[in-house]
Amino acid sequence: MNWGFLLGGIGRALSHRNYQYLWLGSTVSHTGRWVQRTAIMWLVWELTESGTWLGIVAFADLFPLVIVPLIAGVFTDRLGYLQIIRAMSVISFVVGTVFAGLVALDAITIELIMILTALLGISDAAAGPARISMASQVVPRADLSSALGLNTASFNLTRIIGPALGAAIIGIADVATALAFNAAAFLVFLLLLLRIPMSVSPPSGGTRRGFVTEFIEPLRYIAGEPSIRFVFLLLSATALLIRPYIELAQGFVGTVFGGGPETLGLLLGATGFGAMLSALYVARRGRTQGLTRIVVLGFIGTAVMQTLFAATDNLWVGTAAIMLLGVALLMGGVGSSTLVQNAVDQQLRARVMAVYISAGFGLPSVGAAALGAIADLGAGFQNALIGAAALTAVIWLWALTRQRAVAQALEQSASPADPGATSPATNTRSG
Repeated sequence: MNWGFLLGGIGRALSHRNYQYLWLGSTVSHTGRWVQRTAIMWLVWELTESGTWLGIVAFADLFPLVIVPLIAGVFTDRLGYLQIIRAMSVISFVVGTVFAGLVALDAITIELIMILTALLGISDAAAGPARISMASQVVPRADLSSALGLNTASFNLTRIIGPALGAAIIGIADVATALAFNAAAFLVFLLLLLRIPMSVSPPSGGTRRGFVTEFIEPLRYIAGEPSIRFVFLLLSATALLIRPYIELAQGFVGTVFGGGPETLGLLLGATGFGAMLSALYVARRGRTQGLTRIVVLGFIGTAVMQTLFAATDNLWVGTAAIMLLGVALLMGGVGSSTLVQNAVDQQLRARVMAVYISAGFGLPSVGAAALGAIADLGAGFQNALIGAAALTAVIWLWALTRQRAVAQALEQSASPADPGATSPATNTRSG
């Protein structure tokens, strides 16, 4: 079947057999992780009925994303993407199995939950640079935008399906079964990864100059490359000023819309649905050319939609606005990831993407804390988000003056020497 003809860029990405294994395995493992997060929060509440412990366990799960990717990026470039993902999948499977076994034997404690959750979070964070960079090894550069868009679309789909599936498993069986599902998901991922030849993802090579030097090198590279720096400035502004709306959504539910858990579920489901649609659009589009303009357009789109969401007290208008906010946010997110991977030096890719992960997933916690404090100091949630959106619009005016200058460097075609261009390994196609 000619999937490329039917699905455009999505079909071209899925026509590469090694990408099929990576995409399917990632989708299964992401689903398992969301099932696990749901099960852990349920278990923590059952054991403690404490909001403080819920926060501590959530911190143990997510905080590694701030620090660990920066360290893991150095080893990922040294050892190879596939090797790191396989190793972290083994760790996640073992820890997940132990977790499920302890719960099944009724031997779990809140302290063990925190430790095991932290280990799973560290494993996830350590695999992050390799997972986000691996697509560049299993598809040619011409199909990279589609592959990354499809990855993001499936992640957002699992963000919707995973918690619902986790709740269903807990209701039908128990928490131990839900945790065992996550362990099994990582086993499936590992088995699919074993079908990808190790030659697809060799170490980057080059002269090694010591850990500290290699740790600092991607930061210097980003600062010294105007086009890459441009993307990271927009990414950081989005992470600080826009992305915290998710963490602050509960405040809107309580103070603006006057709803309960079902209202929060509606808002988060709507933004996740919008994000999935946006990622599918970028994947279906399948071209790097013009992507800089789309990233800049998505950036101003987030400011407009956040303003509309924050300014209304009508739930249905707010739901529509937050869905479109998800569209704009992911349009910029997938586009910026594609542009960076398209332009970055191959030997620095994993380390630069490690900085990308730390900025994209770490800075929102800083932004949420700052905007939440501004709201509590008297501005209110609505004014805090409107002010952040206004600052985003000012930065967008600056971005317009730089857009054309950086587009050529960001959107350039692959050179014959680029390992991500074309090779027998990356162009293995299914029948």
